[in-house]
Amino acid sequence: MGLSVLSLVRHTDEALVQDQLDSDKSEETKYDPAQPSMFEKMIRTKQAEKRYTKEQKVWRTQVKPDLEGFKPNAFPSWVPKLLLVRGTQPYYLRGSNNFSAATSMPESFSLSDDGRTLKTSVAVVDGNSSASGGFCFWPVIRPYFIDKLGPDSIYKYTGERISTAFWRTLVDDMWNKKHPAPDRVEQYFAQWLAKMEGPAKTRQLLGLSYEPKAFSFDFGGALLCTATARAFYVTEGGYYGLGPVTVRRGDKVLLLPGTHVPYLFREHMVKEDSWMLIGETYVHGIMHGEALEKGLAFDPIDIV
Repeated sequence: MGLSVLSLVRHTDEALVQDQLDSDKSEETKYDPAQPSMFEKMIRTKQAEKRYTKEQKVWRTQVKPDLEGFKPNAFPSWVPKLLLVRGTQPYYLRGSNNFSAATSMPESFSLSDDGRTLKTSVAVVDGNSSASGGFCFWPVIRPYFIDKLGPDSIYKYTGERISTAFWRTLVDDMWNKKHPAPDRVEQYFAQWLAKMEGPAKTRQLLGLSYEPKAFSFDFGGALLCTATARAFYVTEGGYYGLGPVTVRRGDKVLLLPGTHVPYLFREHMVKEDSWMLIGETYVHGIMHGEALEKGLAFDPIDIV
């Protein structure tokens, strides 16, 4: 009885209002963190609209796959994926018009009768002899850089030092969407490397006359935008490349006529002259048509 009486003491007008609010809250739909908020839904909608505007189609508008009845995991490899790896962007959002790997060639795309196979012609640049095996974390990509360094280490395709070609590859040779990246980024790379290896070791590796300060913000921030969700690889001929994390040994760097950037492809295990698209790639030394100057031949293929 005493507890019942005491429970009435706090029921002032203000307390009664609060009790009513608490009661209303108990009847509301419980918050489910797995469900996207309205803000997230709006952002996703805007991103989708931006990603697929008429002026920014990945393929020509008249090339459309017949997807009726297909299961999502059975889509052809050339169908643009709506879900992108976190931390990456298609090159057309990052400034692919800075590049001209094969834009001098007239584009040529067509579909098979069943709408599943994209027919085009390609030029094989080189095969992939290695891959970092995952995201571009320093312990993973370190051997591809350290083992190549020497007093006269030159990247033969551009005439630059190996260290310069390495950092330019890691950032797609872009800085704030401008290409080529300014020379001052070399200093940012040295500071980042000093953070990874130590100032004294960095001075030795890069042949500097001073020990750079260990500071990773500038170059490390750029890597978050370009390399953390992509894989570094070296081709059989020694090209440095940055591509999807699914790249593996044996994949080929191909040029498609009319495209701004090279692409990574994997030969189909069963179908002859058929390839699977792995994704876009940056390859240092061929982003402005240099590979075409070697007289590469374009041969017809099927992309499945």
